[in-house]
Amino acid sequence: MAKTNLSWKILLLALIIAGFFCTSCQQAKVVDLASEPYLLDTGLISRSISFENPTGAPGEGGKASSGLGVGRKGSPARTMKPGDVQQLCDIKGPGTIRHIWVTTQKEPKNLRSLILRVWWEGQEHPSIECPIGDFMGIGHGRVMAHQTAIHAVGENAGMNIFLPMPFTKQAKITITNE
Repeated sequence: MAKTNLSWKILLLALIIAGFFCTSCQQAKVVDLASEPYLLDTGLISRSISFENPTGAPGEGGKASSGLGVGRKGSPARTMKPGDVQQLCDIKGPGTIRHIWVTTQKEPKNLRSLILRVWWEGQEHPSIECPIGDFMGIGHGRVMAHQTAIHAVGENAGMNIFLPMPFTKQAKITITNE
């Protein structure tokens, strides 16, 4: 009788252990997205809008002709005269602007006279209207390389902002040389 009890206990223990291992094999690995954000599958389609590819169509950037050769950036920038307005984008439909990158000469007058304007959802007046330097974290007019939670500014006035700006119907961005 004692031997039978012991056999049942061993069998029960073996089944519990086997059940533990089977359920642990079936469980999905918990992903720490804070330390491994690249593992997040958002299902989003990324676009890059530039002077060479104003619509952000995939595979259309870098096709402008250039004296630099095939595959080189032929039209990555525009010269702006006083009073010029350049439309950076006019996006129809829902989306999120996640990154804006602008490079300009680093003189204080450029950082103060280039005015960024952003409209959402077909608004009559811009929601954002400020000098490019202020928007990029250089309110004092002197380019200093720095990084914040949303800004990355290089020594030569390469200015980046990583600030998610969602919209449901339309986003329009212009820059004006005032």
